[in-house]
Amino acid sequence: MYKHSDEPARLSDVELVARINGGDCNMFAELISRYQAYVLTIINRHVPHQLVEDTAQDSFFRIYKSIDSYRPVGNFKTWLSSITVRTCYDVMRVYYRSREMTATALSDNQQQWLDQFAADEAGEQYARLAQQKEAKEILDQALNKLTPAERIVLELVHLEGYSGKEAARLLDWSVANVKIKAYRARKKMRKYLEMQLEKGKGKLYDVIS
Repeated sequence: MYKHSDEPARLSDVELVARINGGDCNMFAELISRYQAYVLTIINRHVPHQLVEDTAQDSFFRIYKSIDSYRPVGNFKTWLSSITVRTCYDVMRVYYRSREMTATALSDNQQQWLDQFAADEAGEQYARLAQQKEAKEILDQALNKLTPAERIVLELVHLEGYSGKEAARLLDWSVANVKIKAYRARKKMRKYLEMQLEKGKGKLYDVIS
């Protein structure tokens, strides 16, 4: 029994992992408390809302099972991110196999956003426009046209700002594989958005360069 109830909170990540590896399973509750919000943020970027809770549970289960593989020379959050991203990828692979793909027409509001985005000469307002509800809906439709591998690479590299090397490390893939998937994803995204713009008689600048 600890003399001070706040002792776990004072431990560094390395000390916390060492305690867990030493058999103190109660310390894993502190790890969850410390990183639950961080893990959920990652998961919310990559899986549908209805899968977030299950994906989080799966992620922490995998983290617990793999905790003895963590080496203090590496950043703990990076190690944690890698397991979480790979869990998201595995979940989406299953999800893609089980769901039915349906074609949906763009609403008037979505088409209006797409025309507005296309009219942005330099794409400088992309970050602002991408926060709009219509943008998220259109981008989600476009992302649904990708394979799980293409989707997660595009999200990491083009929507979250990771370099190809960083994305490869998170996914435990080769950099070449990440580049191939990113190229295919960009090509499919452009094709889909061009088709939607043509339907609305708009003009498209490259959405993802």
